[in-house]
Amino acid sequence: AVSVTYVAGMSTPGGFWDNTENGHRPGDAILKDQHSPRLTVFLLCNTTAFVSSLLITMLLIIDSKKLRAWSIVLYACIIVALLGLVGAYAAGSCRKTDTTAYVVSLVGAVLAYILLHGFYTWYYSNSALQTDENQQTGDRY
Repeated sequence: AVSVTYVAGMSTPGGFWDNTENGHRPGDAILKDQHSPRLTVFLLCNTTAFVSSLLITMLLIIDSKKLRAWSIVLYACIIVALLGLVGAYAAGSCRKTDTTAYVVSLVGAVLAYILLHGFYTWYYSNSALQTDENQQTGDRY
């Protein structure tokens, strides 16, 4: 994700102006003139994903598997990086409002599925653990 966000930040969606027609300067982002808020959202989300990916790399380099807090921070950074990538993709790839709404709703549906699946796994793993503990205590007596 570090390399993807770096390259995306260096070559913004839509490209750059290469001439001075219509009062543009060479090197200015095309998206800046046509959709200034989209460029701002793209750069903000892309930068967030980039920094979060760097933090993930640093957390993986630090070998502290004994601390549970590191894994929680690592998962939080992964979620932030993924959300940043999704936000950058939605802001940079779609120029029409309808298409952006479709992309955001699709992302929302995928996130809802992931949360539902995670809750389902957590709930049934805890209930299986309790059932296993009840069986073990019943066998002793």
